[in-house]
Amino acid sequence: MAMLCLFLKVEAQSQIPNINTLKIGDTIPEVVWNMPMQVVNHPEGKKTITLNEYRGKLIILDFWATWCSSCISSMAHINPLKVSFKDNLTIIPITSESPDKVLGFLKTNPTLKPLNLLSVVSDSIINKIFPHQSLPHYIWISMDGRFLSQASADVINAGNIKKILKGNRPDWQEKMDIDISMPLFMGNSLPNDVKIKYYSILVEGRVSGLISGFGNSYSGKQKDLFYSNCSIKQIYEGIAVKLMRANGTIGSANKRIFFDLNSSDPSFNEMLFTYQYIGPLDKSESLYADALTNLNNVSGYYGRLERQKIKCLNLVIGKSIDMLLTKGGKSTNKKIGNSLQITNCSITTLINRLNDIIPDAPLIIDATSFKHNIDINLDLRSPNIDSLEAQLQVFGLHLDNTTEITNVFILSKNSNNSSHD
Repeated sequence: MAMLCLFLKVEAQSQIPNINTLKIGDTIPEVVWNMPMQVVNHPEGKKTITLNEYRGKLIILDFWATWCSSCISSMAHINPLKVSFKDNLTIIPITSESPDKVLGFLKTNPTLKPLNLLSVVSDSIINKIFPHQSLPHYIWISMDGRFLSQASADVINAGNIKKILKGNRPDWQEKMDIDISMPLFMGNSLPNDVKIKYYSILVEGRVSGLISGFGNSYSGKQKDLFYSNCSIKQIYEGIAVKLMRANGTIGSANKRIFFDLNSSDPSFNEMLFTYQYIGPLDKSESLYADALTNLNNVSGYYGRLERQKIKCLNLVIGKSIDMLLTKGGKSTNKKIGNSLQITNCSITTLINRLNDIIPDAPLIIDATSFKHNIDINLDLRSPNIDSLEAQLQVFGLHLDNTTEITNVFILSKNSNNSSHD
């Protein structure tokens, strides 16, 4: 899951024209049409553009940031539409980030580099005319110059573009501008002189104002967690990882989560939910445990931590470790093509990587008691136990089958939807 892309609005760096915030249905003012916007990576080398250059087309303003992974993946999804409808549609990326940062990112990011996109940069005006709380955010401007819609990425498709180009009105749900500094869906109805002790909400169905993600956002006298537009599986997995870390289980939490249920149930894997739990600051240490109890009571599922004996692979060190000991230098831990390169890192780094490389293999546990940093390169073209075992032996390591009593997280269907002790 990706982290929810939220941002703090940047104060204007230059004088802002006296333009009110626009609402859906408003006509775009002439001053907005003719306002120069700084750009980078323009195909003709331009330093500025105006919306007026695209007047008469369907315009989609794409608010994004280099740190927003959902923005980047959405750009790759919608760019082919810009090509398909090039005579009638333009999509303009807009960010408040600096020219140098954005240009470098567009030129080097593996997803965006092949797209060769331009972007408006250093924006402090357009996002005040079309304010929003989360990214990505899309503003549709009609061919006759009206603010037509604010939407999420999932409504940007060929069918909807054709409808608008034919003069039809949007028939999709508008993206809600949700302020997640407040409890979700409570709006401004909470009086200023009261404080929330506990609050929780579980919403079924996609919420257009939130992307798929998770985080802790509510500032004040409370502590909170939220998961937005996620499956029940993803919500429970997120809580499970936090609980295991709190109990001292470090790394490879995904191999300690077991589902005792029908995993083909669409409510488990496919249906989207948004969940938020708020508790008092003095109970922040038990936030995830309390949220789990709450979620168990309302979700129809029952998740819990248990100590169980499971099949594992012990990573054991032999007598010959000359090739394993680090030769020093900068610490690196990265995949390059089909190769894993670890330099001057702990053996825990290797353990975590091995568990990620072979997700279906048993949990790999450190049984080396090795305290020195290591250097190791592995060929990942055949990521299976036999291949990795052969390569590890070159470095004086091998894997032994064993069992281990360890923390695991079990999730089962809660048939009577009642709480458990």
